[in-house]
Amino acid sequence: MLSNKLVFYCYQCKKISHNLSEFLFVEEDSNKSFCSDKCIEGFFSPLVDYYDSEEKKFRSELDLHEKHLVDFLSDDEKIDELLTTPDEIWCQENEFQDKLYTLIKRFKIDHDKSFSLIVLSFMYADKPSFILFMTATEDERVLEKFKVGTKTEMSISKSSSSSSVLEIDAETLTLLESKKSSYLAEMLDKRSPADIPFESFHLYEEYLDPTMQNPDEIFKLKDDEGDEIFTYIKAQVKDTISFYYLVVCYSLKQGPSKDKETLIPILSFPTLDGELYSNYKLGELIQGVVKN
Repeated sequence: MLSNKLVFYCYQCKKISHNLSEFLFVEEDSNKSFCSDKCIEGFFSPLVDYYDSEEKKFRSELDLHEKHLVDFLSDDEKIDELLTTPDEIWCQENEFQDKLYTLIKRFKIDHDKSFSLIVLSFMYADKPSFILFMTATEDERVLEKFKVGTKTEMSISKSSSSSSVLEIDAETLTLLESKKSSYLAEMLDKRSPADIPFESFHLYEEYLDPTMQNPDEIFKLKDDEGDEIFTYIKAQVKDTISFYYLVVCYSLKQGPSKDKETLIPILSFPTLDGELYSNYKLGELIQGVVKN
């Protein structure tokens, strides 16, 4: 039976809940949610393995192993210094606007020797959230390999953790549930009886993440309540049949000056109906090209 409550799910184990506060986030401005640290680790394990493999490869090419520095990778005091007061921060961003940060901190071994600790991490709420990779080196050639992207200045929180919880107050949760019901009712009223059956929508949930990560079009508008709504649209193919997948998101502003924005999906659905697709091409086109 259809519920009026919002539905959220873990991107790794797909656990479903109506309570967003049960989920963890490790990336700023991302809708990827996880129900536990274990699921976070499982989801990002391919990236962890990739960077570990890349390090082994370039260290082999340089014939540089630095095994005498391994103990520093378990030195909690030095790691805490790196995560809270890095000497350098580099940010690399891909075409999907995913951001990965490199934190570098130099430490003295004695009066004429030093080494650097290096971390690759996501950031959430201005602090490292999930560490993908860590290494130590005395060699400037290794250090330069990690200075990728843009050097950035940012203030990091003194405390760090493996994940952060997106906290939403009861009033906002009520608002989100109301919007979910309203947008769902509107979509069901406008859709064609010949369109993909509502009962089959769950078979298309795998297209939500690709649509959010690499949309063909993004539209931004203010709804009747004055809230910012983003609509992500992407043409998809399932079993040789082409269709559109749409995700309607509420823009949640948080922080003391409301400068932290999180997009929360409130409605997602597939459609074969070009007219229904056109009904959601409203507001300002902020990504993509105008299509007939």
